[in-house]
Amino acid sequence: MGEEKRKQRAKFIYGTTTSAEIKSIEVMCDPSKEQFSFGNGVTDFYSEMSYERVKGPKILSRVPMANDQLHWREHEALRQNYEFVVAVDTNTISIDGKRISVTGVTIATHSAANFSIELGEFWEFDVPFCFALTGVKEKPENFGWAYSLEQLVARKLITPATKVGMIVDSDLGNIPAYNARKKEFISGNLLPPSVQLIYASSDVGMESIANKALKTADSVSSQIISALRAGAISLGPTEENPWYESARIILVNKRLDTRL
Repeated sequence: MGEEKRKQRAKFIYGTTTSAEIKSIEVMCDPSKEQFSFGNGVTDFYSEMSYERVKGPKILSRVPMANDQLHWREHEALRQNYEFVVAVDTNTISIDGKRISVTGVTIATHSAANFSIELGEFWEFDVPFCFALTGVKEKPENFGWAYSLEQLVARKLITPATKVGMIVDSDLGNIPAYNARKKEFISGNLLPPSVQLIYASSDVGMESIANKALKTADSVSSQIISALRAGAISLGPTEENPWYESARIILVNKRLDTRL
């Protein structure tokens, strides 16, 4: 842990030019808001935090942003670009020959502590539910994203139109194509138009809101796996479902405030 904290972080804002013939790029900056934007000819913006290592840069987080909401600070990028931020982490195990995918879901909510100037602002993490699926017929991580969105809508935590930033820790190479709706993230399904995938690592970068939210989801998922192994939680009944064999929603009570 000490070694990881000593590594120097690099933060960048990336964008893609819309044509190979573009010879110059206009950049506008508002220092009072620590916010900037680009002129015409640049699209697909995201911020990235990483550090160097022998086998190549370690990506700690990657947050898609709109051109008029570009921020150096990750928590501002999350707050300005999304109405709802959620982290989803899936771990797949085998118990008695049965393949079980356990997903932790963590909602990250920005709050203002107006009762004390010294406390400033903070993010609150809530775990509204988790779930255990057996026999998932898609890539478990990706299907965990889809099932999480379905449950968030069903429980009225979001609507299909809510602008969602979903923090995940897998399939980094395909995330740009998923976000651009150029590639199906599960069979026959493009990512919903109101959802953007945010990449974060769950094992390093704990100074980041995205990483901390994902770590919380991973931690709860691991606790549920331990309970399943011990027989303290049972699996759901077998269903006639094209995506999985059984589903069990697990309600938990875990809350964490993260001061900035």
